[in-house]
Amino acid sequence: MKEKSKNAARTRREKENAEFYELAKMLPLPSAITSQLDKASIIRLSTSYLKMRAVFPDGTCLDLNSVGDSDQKTMPFAVLTRCDSVHPVSDFCPSSD
Repeated sequence: MKEKSKNAARTRREKENAEFYELAKMLPLPSAITSQLDKASIIRLSTSYLKMRAVFPDGTCLDLNSVGDSDQKTMPFAVLTRCDSVHPVSDFCPSSD
């Protein structure tokens, strides 16, 4: 019975790991980065991405041409990869005044 329990746990972990891997692949990051993420980082980045999508449902209003590398122009949250600290939204989006 103990062996059956071990096998069930192993199978469950394999399924969980496969789902984490699929979630990581869906993040708008290069595969070189997503392949190195641990489970907590995958969840944290996924949560951050979903929150940013709620704030910027149509994409960012930031001019990504000023961000840098052409690969990052397609990344919806390129700002996160280029900044060391959090900036208020007003720093990135001009006011409509």
